[in-house]
Amino acid sequence: MNRLEPLPLDSLAELQDTFNSFKERMGFVANSGLIMARRPKILNALGQLAVAVFDKEESTVPYSLKSCIGQIASLTTGCLYCQAHFANNTLISGVNEEKLENLWDFEQSKLFSEEERSALRFAMAASQVPNAVTDEHFNSLKNYFDDGQIVEILATVCYVGFLNRWNDSLATTLESRPAKIAQKHLKGTGWEAGKHADK
Repeated sequence: MNRLEPLPLDSLAELQDTFNSFKERMGFVANSGLIMARRPKILNALGQLAVAVFDKEESTVPYSLKSCIGQIASLTTGCLYCQAHFANNTLISGVNEEKLENLWDFEQSKLFSEEERSALRFAMAASQVPNAVTDEHFNSLKNYFDDGQIVEILATVCYVGFLNRWNDSLATTLESRPAKIAQKHLKGTGWEAGKHADK
């Protein structure tokens, strides 16, 4: 349950472009953004970061892999809200349900390539506190990705890290769409809405 209440969307006309950008990517307006709207510069900066990280023109790392990275990062930090959000984004990005449901088992699952495993392994290590990234992680990434792509992968982890801290600290109430997706597809991880449930 929200520790700060979301502002009504109809009171935020000056932020419509930012909210439209989030809605276009996720399919709904997130409570996290409606809370952050109390400081429009922060919300707009986050929106610009999201556009840059997930930019389809400059990016050469597939959106589907970035969505999986977001899911693994959120699973690693334990943010239930973001796990549900990135489950939604992963499906939107074109990843099929079976692959989403086996994402936490990427090391063993035949659904993942060695390239994907390298990126997901790195995302998991980079999301830990203290940070667990090693030279071996980078050496593995360099087998599959150029330096610019590695920057994209790490930027994805860092963007997700901000959201993980934000939503876990605020106990942001989960919206119905990602909640339903998480209930259906994240059972294998033991997912539950917890403090993010709409009470």
